[in-house]
Formats: sequence, C-alpha cells, structure tokens
Amino acid sequence: MTGVTGTVRTEAVAALRGSRAAWAFGVLGVTWLAAILFADGFDSVANVRYLVQTASFLGIVAVGQTLVVIMSGIDLSVSGVVALSAVVCAKVASGTGGGASAIAAALGLCALVGAVNAAGVVWLRVPPMVMTLATGTVLSGALLVYTDGSPSSAHLPLLDSLANGRLLGVPWAFVLWLAVTAAAGWLLHLSRTGRYGQQCLRGDRTGASRTARAASRTAP
Repeated sequence: MTGVTGTVRTEAVAALRGSRAAWAFGVLGVTWLAAILFADGFDSVANVRYLVQTASFLGIVAVGQTLVVIMSGIDLSVSGVVALSAVVCAKVASGTGGGASAIAAALGLCALVGAVNAAGVVWLRVPPMVMTLATGTVLSGALLVYTDGSPSSAHLPLLDSLANGRLLGVPWAFVLWLAVTAAAGWLLHLSRTGRYGQQCLRGDRTGASRTARAASRTAP
C-alpha cells in the first residue's frame, strides 16, 4: 500500500511540474500573497471588487482570443476592434441619442471586421498573424482620422449598468464574464462542433468525420 501511495504521489508531482496551468496559477497565488503582505488594503473587499470588475473586461475579450488560439489561429486586431466598438457606440449615441442603435451599430461593424479577417485567412490564405495585424493597423489609423484625435463619450444606461452595476454585491461585469466563459466551455467540450474541432486538431480524422455525420443527421 505504501508503494502504491508513493507511486501516486510521484505521478501527481510529475504532472504538476509539467502543467503550465499549475505553474501559472502558482505564480499568481504567490504574487497575490505578496501583495496582501506588502500593500495595505489590497485584501479589502472594495479593492477585490474593483480588481474583479476591471479584470472582467479583459477576461471577456480573452475568452474569444482563447477560442481563436485553440483553433491554431491568432487575432492581433482585438485592441483595434475594442476601440472601434467604443468609438462608434459613443459617436452614434451622442448623435442619435439612442442606446440600442448605438450598440447595434458597434456590434455590426465589429462583426464586419471579423468577417473581413475570416475572408482573408480562409479564402485568400493570408496567415492569421499578418491578416489581423494589418486589420488592427488599419482600424487604428481609421479611428484616428474619424475622431480627429479627440476622445468620444456618451452615457448609455444599459452599458453603464453592465459595467458598474452589481448583483448582490457582485459586479455585473463579472457575472457576464462567468456567463461568457460558461458558454465557451459548453461550446468547446459539450457541443458537437467543439468535439469535431478538437478531434481535427488532434488528427483524429475518423472520429471527426463520425461526429460531422452525426451532426448532419440531427440538423434540421
């Protein structure tokens, strides 16, 4: 029994040593502990709530980037797309006074940018890094010309609630981040599309074909 326990412990230690996620979370834990020890008020409820709220915005964007990287791609136009959505939303809202139209315009333009990136990568065979870097550069220049270098702002109650509101003391932004993460997890691990994509990445063409045929039979 002792030998079995020792073997299990050795395998667990070896798995942790080879796990990048374990090392990343370990470094994060050490950094967090050091901040608590040397920064007054870092572990206060107000500060933790602020950190969670601000991290949620980057976390939502990171979920999309994660999906792209898992599919062996990369998107360097993310910062340009985020800036585009903010500027267009503010400009439309300040011009028309309608929050719904501003949000729809921002989402539509961002979807158009994504479609352009996809067309360049899939049809023109441009490497994702080159295509998205070029798109991001074009967006940065276009936004500079469009805004004439001046900041744009507008008050949208819906976005203000999502960014600054709270649900039982928890920031709505964090709740939205959890919802987006859960949806991405379902897409990757529980949906037929996710299983098909992972099988293709592993090189399991037979399993991928079987999954694709099952999905086509059940599709309406």
